Amino acid sequence: MLSSVAMATSPRQQVMKQIAELRRKMDPDVLDSAERMARAHLGLPSKPSEAVRLFQQAMSGNGRQRAEILAEVERRVAQMKTRH
Repeated sequence: MLSSVAMATSPRQQVMKQIAELRRKMDPDVLDSAERMARAHLGLPSKPSEAVRLFQQAMSGNGRQRAEILAEVERRVAQMKTRH
């Protein structure tokens, strides 16, 4: 007889959990590249890059959040410089 824990998770739930674990372990750049290739292969609209998304966010609402977003971009650039 199956335990209540085994019955609570379906095979689909188990696979989704495994996928989530693998995604956490992957390099974010590799994951992003794979998503872009999959979208292109399936004919889906491309996902805007992080830079485009931040630019659009900074320009929306008459630039209300421009200073905060520019500070975030500067922080990320500084992090990238320390990694390389």
